[in-house]
Amino acid sequence: MNLLRALLASCVVLFSLSSAHAETAKIVVKETTLREQCKFLSPAMARLQYSDSVNIISRQADWFKVTFGTAQGCLHRSALEARTYSLSGVSGARAGGASQEEVSLAGKGFTPEVEESYKKQRRDLNYQAVDRVEHYRISEESLREFTQDGGLKQP
Repeated sequence: MNLLRALLASCVVLFSLSSAHAETAKIVVKETTLREQCKFLSPAMARLQYSDSVNIISRQADWFKVTFGTAQGCLHRSALEARTYSLSGVSGARAGGASQEEVSLAGKGFTPEVEESYKKQRRDLNYQAVDRVEHYRISEESLREFTQDGGLKQP
């Protein structure tokens, strides 16, 4: 009985130590998919949104093994790592660059009011087509069927 208690106590200590050292990261893209395996066409485990927090378990090349709530899976580094973008050549750009977070936040600033203003200035552009493209979603099942029918192989 004492051996069982000691073993249980050791497990609790080890678990708390590993949890204390877990690295937390935030999603830096508008939307991403937590994948079962570290492959782009792997089945989806969960959908994550901008600024959701995940706990990083490990890194495998360009992929991170993470936990999100009770789900555990893989996220590509592009969903977690802030990149910088060169703004050289852009009128009024400051020296240096913009982080992915800054670019993402700037995109969120395109409000209905701003869009309405653009529509008045540029009546020749098809804003409805852009709206349709932005809202187009492909289900995981359709993606799976497409890859199977096309004989696509996971990298």
